[in-house]
Parts: sequence; C-alpha cells; structure tokens
Amino acid sequence: MLNAKHDMLRGSPIMLCLAAAASLGLAAAAAAGTVRGQIQITGNPPRTDSAPAETGITRTNQPPLRDFVVFLESETGTNFPPPRTPVTIQVRRDANNNSVFSPHVLPVLVGTTVEWRNEDTVYHKLFSLSEVAMFEFPLSREGDDPHRWTFAKPGRADVFCSIYANMSGTVLVLENPWFTGTDYRNNYLIPKVPAGNYRLKVWHERLPIQTREITVPEQGEVRVDFILNSPNPAAPAK
Repeated sequence: MLNAKHDMLRGSPIMLCLAAAASLGLAAAAAAGTVRGQIQITGNPPRTDSAPAETGITRTNQPPLRDFVVFLESETGTNFPPPRTPVTIQVRRDANNNSVFSPHVLPVLVGTTVEWRNEDTVYHKLFSLSEVAMFEFPLSREGDDPHRWTFAKPGRADVFCSIYANMSGTVLVLENPWFTGTDYRNNYLIPKVPAGNYRLKVWHERLPIQTREITVPEQGEVRVDFILNSPNPAAPAK
C-alpha cells in the first residue's frame, strides 16, 4: 500500500502540492469511501515530420496531456477550513531552460492563500485579470519575498508574466477538499470521501469538463475511468 501511494505521488508537482495540503488534518467522516480511476487519451497526435504513415512511426512536438484536476461536487455545504499556511507556486527554469510556473496547474480549496516564489535567475512581474483574482504584483527577482493572494471565491484564475509572454499558470479554486491531480500515468485517487451522491468532474485547460454522476459508498471504493479525445492544437481554445 505504501509503495502504491509512493507511485501515485512520485514526480508530479500537483500531487506533491496536494500531499502537503493534506496536512490540514481534515477529519474523515465516519462513513467514507474512495474514488479512483484513470484518464485515457485517444486520438492520434499531429504529425510533424515526413515519415510515411505505413511505417507506423509518429513523431510529434506536442507533449502528452498532463495537469488534469479531478474533483467532486455535491449539494452539501461548502464551509470547509482552508490551509493555515500558504501553498507555494515556484517560478523557476524547466529542463529546456524556459521560465515556468511549478506546478503549472494548482487546485486549491476556496479561502486558500497562494504564494508565488521567484526561484528563477531573471526578473518576473506576475498578474491575473481573472474574475476570481485580479492583481498585478511588483517586479520580483530571485530571493525576494513571495507575493501572496487569498482566493475568496471558487473559479479559475489564469496567471501570466508581463515580461515573458509565453509563461502561464492556472489556479483552480474549488468548493470542497475532495479533489486531486493526476500522476504521470494519469491515475487519480480521492480518499476519505463522505458517503453520498456526487458529480465527479475532470478538468483540463485544453478540454471541455467531463462529468459523471456517482455514489460513494460508506466503505470501499468507486472506480471511474475517463476516455477523452486528444484536442486538435490548431483549433481555437473554447
């Protein structure tokens, strides 16, 4: 069991942040189950070379889809205590020496304070024009104090850098603590969910939200897999 949990968390920035947030110590309901599953992507990625189709070789410059968020919605109350300490997003360099937000997508509980910490070697000036978060932070460099924002209502907040136009990240603010990211095999796991009826949703920044109606038992687990079509990168975002 410990090895399985380690595999779920290994290497995924979203999963690691959520593991840290789990230290909130939210009391588990007396009757609670687990929701788990996998997200599978179908469809052929666009070809970027001239290799004949009959060779069966496909090369693409489109990375596999990651950064899914899986969460539950219900008719129950939404008054859950947020984390007592801020959740951190790093501004850093990736393996290709590009400036990025890590994690790129961060799901949080409404009321959570998020801080952006510049660990890059260059200046950044972050801003958001989203309905749930409108801010423009001062210019920052490596070693400066992090900038913070408390997300008071649910929704999606897209964050950018006014210096580096190719930088973007998303904070997805949710109404209850029953959410998770996916590992590098796109598996997900939501433990200690109170028994009841829910809408299980899968979110990705490039795909329409997928929804399933599920019933979580008082004990045991529900497995729900999703099969999604790979988006056409040439199509405009919705």
